[in-house]
Amino acid sequence: MAVAEKEDQGRIYWYQSVSAPKGHPNRKVKPGAMCMTTTLFLDAHKRTGREEFGRTADGAARWLLEVPSTQEENSLGVAWSWPFTYHPSATGPTSFGGWASGYNYGVGKFVPVLVALHRQRPGKKYEDALRGIIVQCKIRAIDLGNGKIAWPAPELTNFTQNNVEICNGYCFGVAGTAMH
Repeated sequence: MAVAEKEDQGRIYWYQSVSAPKGHPNRKVKPGAMCMTTTLFLDAHKRTGREEFGRTADGAARWLLEVPSTQEENSLGVAWSWPFTYHPSATGPTSFGGWASGYNYGVGKFVPVLVALHRQRPGKKYEDALRGIIVQCKIRAIDLGNGKIAWPAPELTNFTQNNVEICNGYCFGVAGTAMH
């Protein structure tokens, strides 16, 4: 809690390196890592009942939903996604090169934290984000035939199936999202 960055609006985030000076490559926020920190505070609140842990989880969730997320309207609804990295001093989200469906480097890490947030602190904002992840997965799905679908890999080599870049793995790909 001592190294959290707190915005006037009550949002909270953490830098990858709290000692990195301005302009250093590690003075960035990894939204996926923030999911795990948010989960830590949710669990601490649940186990101890200490409201400061719950408020910290709420502030982190607000930051995740309001700052680095992108929402894109389409015929299925609103698709939500997050970048791999976010530099608070940048004019917008920055990423390693595209949307990933995986758990370590993609939208898959947001599913369990949003579910946990909604269970402990119900709110439409969490439902909207979860629906948005489903919409994002739907619009990015590639039909491989024979009842198989997958999601494209983000500018990675050696993930090719039927001449389409696909990653089925846990970190970047299908398994990291589908498991939830």
